[in-house]
Amino acid sequence: MPRAAIPALRTTPLQSKEITHVSSCVLRRENRELLDATDFAKIKASSLNDFPVQYVEVKLASISGAHLSEHHLKATASLSYINQLVATRFEKFDLLELFQEFPLIDPQVGWISTTPTIDLFSAVDTVTIDMVKQSVAWMRKNIDVELTKTVNEYDRDLDWSREILLRACDINLSEIIMCEEKELTDIDRGFTGGPITFMLIMNKLSSLTSDGLYDLYKHIQSLDVKNYDGEHIPSVTKEIRLALKRLESCSKDRFVLPPTMMDDLIKVLQTTSCEEFNNTFKTLKIH
Repeated sequence: MPRAAIPALRTTPLQSKEITHVSSCVLRRENRELLDATDFAKIKASSLNDFPVQYVEVKLASISGAHLSEHHLKATASLSYINQLVATRFEKFDLLELFQEFPLIDPQVGWISTTPTIDLFSAVDTVTIDMVKQSVAWMRKNIDVELTKTVNEYDRDLDWSREILLRACDINLSEIIMCEEKELTDIDRGFTGGPITFMLIMNKLSSLTSDGLYDLYKHIQSLDVKNYDGEHIPSVTKEIRLALKRLESCSKDRFVLPPTMMDDLIKVLQTTSCEEFNNTFKTLKIH
Protein backbone atom coordinates (compact mmCIF):
# COMPACT_ATOMS: atom_id res chain seq x y z
CA MET A 1 0.00 0.00 0.00
CA PRO A 2 1.45 3.44 -0.92
CA ARG A 3 2.24 5.82 1.87
CA ALA A 4 -0.52 8.17 2.85
CA ALA A 5 -0.30 11.71 1.58
CA ILE A 6 -0.61 13.93 4.65
CA PRO A 7 0.40 17.44 5.60
CA ALA A 8 3.70 17.64 7.44
CA LEU A 9 3.56 17.52 11.21
CA ARG A 10 3.74 20.93 12.81
CA THR A 11 6.76 21.42 15.05
CA THR A 12 5.74 24.57 16.89
CA PRO A 13 2.74 24.88 19.21
CA LEU A 14 -0.48 26.15 17.68
CA GLN A 15 -1.62 29.56 18.84
CA SER A 16 -4.90 29.16 20.71
CA LYS A 17 -8.03 30.81 19.29
CA GLU A 18 -10.77 31.21 21.89
CA ILE A 19 -8.68 29.97 24.81
CA THR A 20 -7.28 32.54 27.21
CA HIS A 21 -4.70 32.31 30.00
CA VAL A 22 -3.04 29.33 28.33
CA SER A 23 0.07 27.99 30.01
CA SER A 24 3.22 27.84 27.92
CA CYS A 25 3.86 24.55 26.17
CA VAL A 26 6.15 22.31 28.24
CA LEU A 27 6.64 19.57 25.68
CA ARG A 28 6.71 20.48 22.03
CA ARG A 29 6.53 17.74 19.45
CA GLU A 30 10.04 18.27 18.17
CA ASN A 31 11.38 17.68 21.69
CA ARG A 32 9.59 14.39 22.38
CA GLU A 33 12.14 12.27 20.55
CA LEU A 34 14.88 13.68 22.78
CA LEU A 35 13.31 12.16 25.90
CA ASP A 36 13.92 8.66 27.14
CA ALA A 37 10.91 6.53 28.11
CA THR A 38 11.20 7.38 31.82
CA ASP A 39 11.28 11.14 31.33
CA PHE A 40 8.43 11.05 28.86
CA ALA A 41 6.35 8.92 31.26
CA LYS A 42 6.88 11.51 34.01
CA ILE A 43 5.72 14.36 31.79
CA LYS A 44 2.74 12.37 30.57
CA ALA A 45 1.77 11.54 34.16
CA SER A 46 1.76 15.26 34.98
CA SER A 47 -0.67 15.81 32.10
CA LEU A 48 -3.14 13.51 33.85
CA ASN A 49 -3.36 15.52 37.07
CA ASP A 50 -6.85 16.14 38.44
CA PHE A 51 -8.94 18.97 36.98
CA PRO A 52 -10.46 21.52 39.39
CA VAL A 53 -13.89 20.76 37.90
CA GLN A 54 -15.04 17.86 35.75
CA TYR A 55 -17.54 16.92 33.08
CA VAL A 56 -20.60 15.53 34.90
CA GLU A 57 -23.75 14.08 33.36
CA VAL A 58 -27.04 15.59 34.51
CA LYS A 59 -30.16 13.43 34.25
CA LEU A 60 -32.42 15.70 32.18
CA ALA A 61 -35.46 13.53 32.92
CA SER A 62 -35.38 14.97 36.43
CA ILE A 63 -35.64 18.55 35.11
CA SER A 64 -39.09 19.91 34.31
CA GLY A 65 -39.81 21.52 30.96
CA ALA A 66 -40.04 24.95 32.56
CA HIS A 67 -36.43 24.73 33.74
CA LEU A 68 -34.89 22.71 30.90
CA SER A 69 -33.94 25.70 28.74
CA GLU A 70 -32.45 27.43 31.79
CA HIS A 71 -30.39 24.29 32.42
CA HIS A 72 -29.11 24.33 28.83
CA LEU A 73 -28.07 27.98 29.18
CA LYS A 74 -26.17 27.29 32.41
CA ALA A 75 -24.73 24.05 31.02
CA THR A 76 -23.42 25.83 27.93
CA ALA A 77 -21.49 28.25 30.13
CA SER A 78 -20.22 25.45 32.39
CA LEU A 79 -19.14 23.31 29.45
CA SER A 80 -17.32 26.26 27.94
CA TYR A 81 -15.33 26.66 31.17
CA ILE A 82 -14.41 22.98 31.41
CA ASN A 83 -13.56 22.88 27.70
CA GLN A 84 -11.26 25.83 28.30
CA LEU A 85 -9.48 23.91 31.07
CA VAL A 86 -9.10 20.87 28.80
CA ALA A 87 -7.87 22.98 25.88
CA THR A 88 -5.35 24.65 28.17
CA ARG A 89 -4.07 21.22 29.20
CA PHE A 90 -3.85 20.17 25.55
CA GLU A 91 -1.95 23.35 24.66
CA LYS A 92 0.51 22.74 27.47
CA PHE A 93 1.50 19.39 25.98
CA ASP A 94 1.19 20.43 22.33
CA LEU A 95 -1.97 18.42 21.66
CA LEU A 96 -4.36 21.24 20.84
CA GLU A 97 -3.89 21.34 17.08
CA LEU A 98 -5.56 17.95 16.72
CA PHE A 99 -8.78 19.49 18.10
CA GLN A 100 -8.68 23.06 16.80
CA GLU A 101 -7.73 22.01 13.27
CA PHE A 102 -9.27 18.55 13.10
CA PRO A 103 -9.25 17.23 9.50
CA LEU A 104 -12.54 15.96 8.06
CA ILE A 105 -11.01 13.22 5.93
CA ASP A 106 -12.85 11.58 3.07
CA PRO A 107 -11.67 7.93 3.26
CA GLN A 108 -11.94 7.65 -0.51
CA VAL A 109 -9.62 10.61 -1.06
CA GLY A 110 -7.35 10.63 1.96
CA TRP A 111 -5.78 13.54 3.80
CA ILE A 112 -4.74 16.04 1.17
CA SER A 113 -3.90 19.73 1.18
CA THR A 114 -7.52 20.70 0.48
CA THR A 115 -9.00 18.54 3.23
CA PRO A 116 -11.28 20.83 5.32
CA THR A 117 -10.61 21.25 9.02
CA ILE A 118 -12.89 22.15 11.90
CA ASP A 119 -12.51 23.41 15.46
CA LEU A 120 -14.14 20.67 17.53
CA PHE A 121 -14.47 22.94 20.56
CA SER A 122 -16.78 25.31 18.67
CA ALA A 123 -18.56 22.74 16.50
CA VAL A 124 -20.51 20.78 19.11
CA ASP A 125 -23.79 21.20 17.24
CA THR A 126 -22.32 20.94 13.75
CA VAL A 127 -19.94 17.99 13.43
CA THR A 128 -21.16 14.41 13.95
CA ILE A 129 -19.50 11.48 15.65
CA ASP A 130 -19.53 9.61 12.32
CA MET A 131 -17.49 12.35 10.65
CA VAL A 132 -14.93 12.29 13.45
CA LYS A 133 -14.58 8.52 13.80
CA GLN A 134 -14.00 8.04 10.05
CA SER A 135 -11.18 10.60 10.13
CA VAL A 136 -9.59 9.04 13.21
CA ALA A 137 -9.81 5.55 11.73
CA TRP A 138 -8.15 6.81 8.54
CA MET A 139 -5.28 8.28 10.59
CA ARG A 140 -4.85 5.02 12.50
CA LYS A 141 -4.72 2.89 9.36
CA ASN A 142 -2.92 5.03 6.82
CA ILE A 143 -0.18 7.06 8.47
CA ASP A 144 3.05 5.07 8.40
CA VAL A 145 5.44 5.13 11.32
CA GLU A 146 8.17 5.98 8.82
CA LEU A 147 6.37 9.21 7.97
CA THR A 148 6.45 10.33 11.59
CA LYS A 149 9.91 9.12 12.58
CA THR A 150 10.22 6.33 15.13
CA VAL A 151 6.87 6.82 16.81
CA ASN A 152 3.55 7.45 15.11
CA GLU A 153 2.84 10.89 16.54
CA TYR A 154 -0.79 10.73 15.47
CA ASP A 155 -1.40 7.45 17.30
CA ARG A 156 0.30 8.87 20.38
CA ASP A 157 -1.65 12.13 20.27
CA LEU A 158 -4.94 10.29 19.77
CA ASP A 159 -4.30 7.98 22.74
CA TRP A 160 -2.83 10.68 24.98
CA SER A 161 -5.62 13.20 24.41
CA ARG A 162 -8.16 10.45 25.11
CA GLU A 163 -6.58 9.79 28.52
CA ILE A 164 -6.69 13.49 29.39
CA LEU A 165 -10.36 13.74 28.43
CA LEU A 166 -11.34 10.72 30.51
CA ARG A 167 -9.44 12.29 33.41
CA ALA A 168 -11.62 15.38 32.97
CA CYS A 169 -14.78 13.27 33.51
CA ASP A 170 -16.19 12.29 36.86
CA ILE A 171 -16.05 8.54 37.58
CA ASN A 172 -19.65 7.83 36.51
CA LEU A 173 -19.39 9.68 33.21
CA SER A 174 -15.98 8.14 32.53
CA GLU A 175 -17.44 4.65 32.83
CA ILE A 176 -20.33 5.54 30.51
CA ILE A 177 -17.98 6.99 27.89
CA MET A 178 -15.67 3.97 28.02
CA CYS A 179 -18.64 1.67 27.43
CA GLU A 180 -19.63 3.72 24.40
CA GLU A 181 -16.02 3.65 23.20
CA LYS A 182 -16.02 -0.14 23.40
CA GLU A 183 -19.15 -0.31 21.27
CA LEU A 184 -17.28 1.63 18.59
CA THR A 185 -14.04 -0.37 18.78
CA ASP A 186 -16.05 -3.59 18.55
CA ILE A 187 -17.06 -2.32 15.10
CA ASP A 188 -13.63 -1.03 14.07
CA ARG A 189 -10.49 -1.02 16.21
CA GLY A 190 -9.55 2.29 14.61
CA PHE A 191 -12.54 4.06 16.16
CA THR A 192 -10.66 5.28 19.23
CA GLY A 193 -8.87 8.49 20.14
CA GLY A 194 -9.26 11.84 21.84
CA PRO A 195 -11.47 13.53 19.21
CA ILE A 196 -13.92 10.60 19.31
CA THR A 197 -13.95 10.61 23.11
CA PHE A 198 -14.54 14.38 23.06
CA MET A 199 -17.54 13.99 20.75
CA LEU A 200 -18.98 11.22 22.91
CA ILE A 201 -18.69 13.48 25.96
CA MET A 202 -20.25 16.45 24.16
CA ASN A 203 -23.07 14.30 22.76
CA LYS A 204 -23.79 13.02 26.25
CA LEU A 205 -23.72 16.44 27.92
CA SER A 206 -24.86 18.99 25.37
CA SER A 207 -26.71 17.38 22.49
CA LEU A 208 -29.74 19.48 21.54
CA THR A 209 -32.45 18.93 18.95
CA SER A 210 -33.58 21.76 16.68
CA ASP A 211 -36.50 22.33 19.07
CA GLY A 212 -34.06 22.44 21.98
CA LEU A 213 -31.95 25.07 20.23
CA TYR A 214 -35.08 27.13 19.54
CA ASP A 215 -36.14 26.83 23.20
CA LEU A 216 -32.65 27.92 24.28
CA TYR A 217 -33.01 31.11 22.24
CA LYS A 218 -36.51 31.72 23.59
CA HIS A 219 -35.09 31.43 27.08
CA ILE A 220 -32.44 34.04 26.26
CA GLN A 221 -35.22 36.37 25.11
CA SER A 222 -37.03 35.93 28.44
CA LEU A 223 -34.01 36.51 30.71
CA ASP A 224 -34.49 38.93 33.59
CA VAL A 225 -31.33 40.53 34.96
CA LYS A 226 -33.00 40.88 38.36
CA ASN A 227 -32.89 37.07 38.71
CA TYR A 228 -29.08 37.08 38.73
CA ASP A 229 -27.23 37.38 42.01
CA GLY A 230 -26.43 41.05 42.52
CA GLU A 231 -27.77 41.76 39.01
CA HIS A 232 -24.21 41.15 37.87
CA ILE A 233 -24.20 42.26 34.22
CA PRO A 234 -20.90 40.51 33.31
CA SER A 235 -22.43 37.17 34.41
CA VAL A 236 -25.52 37.80 32.29
CA THR A 237 -23.60 38.83 29.20
CA LYS A 238 -21.13 35.95 29.52
CA GLU A 239 -23.93 33.36 29.57
CA ILE A 240 -25.64 35.03 26.63
CA ARG A 241 -22.41 35.32 24.63
CA LEU A 242 -21.53 31.66 25.08
CA ALA A 243 -25.05 30.52 24.21
CA LEU A 244 -25.17 32.71 21.11
CA LYS A 245 -21.77 31.46 20.02
CA ARG A 246 -23.13 27.94 20.23
CA LEU A 247 -26.30 28.82 18.33
CA GLU A 248 -24.32 30.67 15.67
CA SER A 249 -22.14 27.59 15.06
CA CYS A 250 -25.15 25.37 14.31
CA SER A 251 -25.80 24.19 10.79
CA LYS A 252 -28.46 26.31 9.10
CA ASP A 253 -30.88 23.40 8.81
CA ARG A 254 -30.96 23.16 12.61
CA PHE A 255 -31.10 26.78 13.77
CA VAL A 256 -30.63 30.27 12.37
CA LEU A 257 -30.28 33.31 14.61
CA PRO A 258 -33.21 35.68 13.93
CA PRO A 259 -32.64 39.18 12.51
CA THR A 260 -34.14 40.60 15.72
CA MET A 261 -31.30 39.21 17.84
CA MET A 262 -29.73 42.58 18.75
CA ASP A 263 -33.10 44.08 19.69
CA ASP A 264 -33.85 40.99 21.79
CA LEU A 265 -30.60 41.43 23.69
CA ILE A 266 -31.24 45.13 24.23
CA LYS A 267 -34.60 44.26 25.78
CA VAL A 268 -32.93 41.81 28.18
CA LEU A 269 -30.61 44.60 29.34
CA GLN A 270 -33.67 46.72 30.21
CA THR A 271 -34.77 44.29 32.94
CA THR A 272 -32.57 45.54 35.77
CA SER A 273 -33.92 47.26 38.89
CA CYS A 274 -32.05 50.44 37.92
CA GLU A 275 -34.26 52.63 35.70
CA GLU A 276 -31.32 54.83 34.72
CA PHE A 277 -29.49 51.77 33.39
CA ASN A 278 -32.64 50.50 31.65
CA ASN A 279 -33.26 53.87 30.00
CA THR A 280 -29.78 53.80 28.50
CA PHE A 281 -30.77 50.75 26.46
CA LYS A 282 -34.30 51.91 25.71
CA THR A 283 -32.80 54.58 23.46
CA LEU A 284 -31.00 51.93 21.39
CA LYS A 285 -32.76 50.44 18.40
CA ILE A 286 -31.22 48.24 15.76
CA HIS A 287 -34.33 47.64 13.63
